[in-house]
Amino acid sequence: AQSLIAQWTFDQTNAPFADAGPNDIQLNLVPNTTPPISHPGVVGLSTELNWQNPPGTSTSLTATNAALQTDSFGFSFWIEPNYINQYDNFLVKEMAPNYSIPGYAALSWQVQMAGDDGSGTAPINLEVRGDTGTNFYGSVSTVSNIVLYGVGGPNTNWIFVAGGYDTQSGAMSIYWNGVGATASGLPGATSSDGSPFDVGTGSNGTNFVTFSAGTLIDDLQLYDAPLTAVQVAWLMAHPGQTLPPKLVAHWTFDQTNAPFADAGPNDI
Repeated sequence: AQSLIAQWTFDQTNAPFADAGPNDIQLNLVPNTTPPISHPGVVGLSTELNWQNPPGTSTSLTATNAALQTDSFGFSFWIEPNYINQYDNFLVKEMAPNYSIPGYAALSWQVQMAGDDGSGTAPINLEVRGDTGTNFYGSVSTVSNIVLYGVGGPNTNWIFVAGGYDTQSGAMSIYWNGVGATASGLPGATSSDGSPFDVGTGSNGTNFVTFSAGTLIDDLQLYDAPLTAVQVAWLMAHPGQTLPPKLVAHWTFDQTNAPFADAGPNDI
């Protein structure tokens, strides 16, 4: 079963944002980036990733913790976009600094906007490169698109985004309001080299390499394995809650002697 790594509810009005999950992973504002703005959220408060000049760089929130170092991963979060450009970023798992490769390749994995499809809209894309910067393990995009550049006004409805990557099989998925898209990526990507995790603008070493989408974000959850369709549907129906623990076995010891029967789902 997937284990929860972190849950940021964004119920604080300013960064740093506390972790409601088991590992107490604080999400901090990167210096010289735009401070986020608190708003009502799907549950409680949300925060707005945005751009102001000064400082001239859109919001970047970052966290460092050993629990974030997983090769397989899953994620879920809510967004309410207000101004989105193609290739704007939501989530990034960094890799070790490598200034000899293009910035777009210097990220272990990311959830970002794809390019303009020619009609002023674009899907959300999950891309996995691993923490060496020399490989590409695959990508998958949502079945629905977001209006870019503020054309036609902001996207005023909350959108639930979820998905993940399995390093053993290479399976990738991304969901838009519970509707999933899958892809068969390459197995073997590693994302556990100790590098930080970013929300909004992403970094490689001292360089900003991808810039934040203009959006409200709420209830960001990270797991150590990709989410199934059933789990995504449950999280979407229960905003603010994390996946319930999965029962493996339940021995009541109501038999007078061993062997003891399992009252759980696996008859162990």
